[in-house]
Amino acid sequence: FSTAVVTKGEVKEMASDYSYIKIGSEEYEVAPYFELLLEAGKVEAFSTNDVGKFYLDRLGRIVYFEKTESTNPYALAVRYRKTTGMDAKYALDIYVSGSSGTTMYPLKDKVKFNNGSSLDAEDVIKHLKANRQAEDRCAEADDIDPNITYILQPIKYQTSVSDGKTVISAIECIDGSKDGVIIPFAVTDNDNDGKLEFNKSGYTFKDDGVSQFSLENASIVYAIPKDISEVAAYKKSSRGYFGNSEYNVAAYDVEKGAAKVVLCYTESNDTEVHIYTNTPVYLIESINPAKDENGNDVYNVVYCKAGEELAEPRSSALTDADANLDAVIGKIGEGDVVKMAFDGKKIAAIKTVYVDGALTEETAKFKNGNKNYINATYDSIDRYYEVITGTVYTIDSDLKMIPEVINEKVESFAWESFNLSSSVKYYKYNAKADAYEMLSVGAVAGYADYEDTAPEQASEVVAIVMNKEVVAVYVIG
Repeated sequence: FSTAVVTKGEVKEMASDYSYIKIGSEEYEVAPYFELLLEAGKVEAFSTNDVGKFYLDRLGRIVYFEKTESTNPYALAVRYRKTTGMDAKYALDIYVSGSSGTTMYPLKDKVKFNNGSSLDAEDVIKHLKANRQAEDRCAEADDIDPNITYILQPIKYQTSVSDGKTVISAIECIDGSKDGVIIPFAVTDNDNDGKLEFNKSGYTFKDDGVSQFSLENASIVYAIPKDISEVAAYKKSSRGYFGNSEYNVAAYDVEKGAAKVVLCYTESNDTEVHIYTNTPVYLIESINPAKDENGNDVYNVVYCKAGEELAEPRSSALTDADANLDAVIGKIGEGDVVKMAFDGKKIAAIKTVYVDGALTEETAKFKNGNKNYINATYDSIDRYYEVITGTVYTIDSDLKMIPEVINEKVESFAWESFNLSSSVKYYKYNAKADAYEMLSVGAVAGYADYEDTAPEQASEVVAIVMNKEVVAVYVIG
C-alpha cells in the first residue's frame, strides 16, 4: 500500500453495513474488495470511535484498515449473554455512543485482562458480574430475559478479527481484589437519597456543600434510563449534560479530583440533551430533509455559530432521529437564530431565539415584557445571556460601546450599553444568495447620523450577548 491514498482519523459515525462511514468531517464507503477481505478474516473490522489508517482506492473508497493499537476507548458494558450452538461463546453488549443502542461483540477465547495476562472469556464474564456496581437495577433487568445478565459498568476495550468476525480481544474494567484500571469512586456520607448537587460553576458535584469530584472538558457522561433494558434510550454526553440540580451519579477514574467517566442514573427513560442559558447561539443558513446512516428521516442543518467566522464549507449537522425535532424544525428556516445542543455530532435539541422577524421566549424571558429584549441569569451572573433587537441609534466613535438600540426611532432603551471588542462578528443574510455574509462594523448605520436626511438607512439589528460581552451583531435591515 505504499502508493495508496491514505487518510488517518477517527470513525465518528457509520452504518452497520459499512455503506456510510464518517471519518473526521469526511464521508466514505468501502470498496467490494474490503468486504471480501473482511469476510476472509484478512482485515480488521472497524466501528465508531476506532482510530487508524484508511487506505483508499482511486474512487476514494476504503479498501484496507490499520487500527491504531493504542486506541482503547471508554464504553459502557451493559449486559452479556452466552451464544448457543456447538461453538457457544460469551458476547458482551456495549454502548459506545450515538442513538442506535448497544452493539453485541463476541469475546475472544482468550482476552487480555486489565493490562495483564489473558483470561478465558468465561473468567472475564465472571469478573464483570462479580463487580457490577448497580446491583439492584441489574438484578431487576435480569428477570426480563434469563439468557441475558446485566452488569452496567464502564470499561475500556480493544477489538480484533477472528474467523472473519470482530471480537473483543482486550478489556479493562473494575477489579474487586485490587485497584483496577477503572476505579469506582466512593462518595462518603451521602444521605441525600443517593443524589449529589451539581454546580455548573466549576462543574462540581457536592454532598451537603462538600465537593466530591468535578468534571473536565474531556469527561464522558453516560445517561442511563430508569429501565436499563431500554438500551435505545442510552445517551453519551459531556459535562454540558448537567445543569444546576441534583443527580444520582457514579464516578469512575477520578484523578486529582476530576472524574473521567460518570454514570448518571435518570429517574425516567428521558435522557435527552437540554438547552441551558450558556448554550451557544447559531445562525441558520438552510434546513433540508436528509437520511441518517440508519436510513431514518432527519434534517441536515447548515449553520454558523454566532461569534465565529463563516466556515468554508459551512458547518452542518444532522438532527438526531430520536430527538423528535420536527415541530421546532417546522418553525424555523433560513436567516433565523436558534440555540442548539448536540449529542455527539448530531443536533439533539433546538430552541428558537429570533424567528420570522421577532424574538421568542423559547430560550429566556423577555425583560419586563419588552419583546425587543431577552434576558437570562446564569451561575448567579445577572444578564449573562441577552439578545436585543431594534434600530441602531449610534455607534461610539472608538467602538467601545455596542450600538445603542432604540425601539421607536426616537427613544433609546434605558439599560446600559455593552463593551464592543475587536472580536465581535457582524453578519447579514443575503436572500438572493441564500447564504450569510460577513460585514464590518462600518457597515452598521446609526439612526443619529441620518435622522435629518434619510433615517430609513439606519440598521435594524439583532445583538447577541453572552457573559456581558457582545459576540455577534446580526444586521437584518
